[in-house]
Amino acid sequence: MFYLSSVPITPVENPIPFIDKLFHFLLYIPVPILFFRFLRTWISDFIFIGIVLAVLYAVSDEVHQYFVPTRMMSFWDGVFDCLGIIAGVLLYRVFKEV
Repeated sequence: MFYLSSVPITPVENPIPFIDKLFHFLLYIPVPILFFRFLRTWISDFIFIGIVLAVLYAVSDEVHQYFVPTRMMSFWDGVFDCLGIIAGVLLYRVFKEV
């Protein structure tokens, strides 16, 4: 994801409005799950810390895009990143119980 956000883009007319928000949402679903899997062997409160790390990564990714030519930092991209994180946490909770 870091590499994808560091690639300059060419502005084009988007045929599907808000498709980029869907991509932000979908790309961030696995992020908290990966943090959980990494942290659960060392930390008892791995869910809270995993969520914090996932949100910090999303924020740092948006700030990173500010410094990439032709890219921009977007509040709404960050919101959809966080919505994807929430969906990932909910999926983890549902499937962890199964």
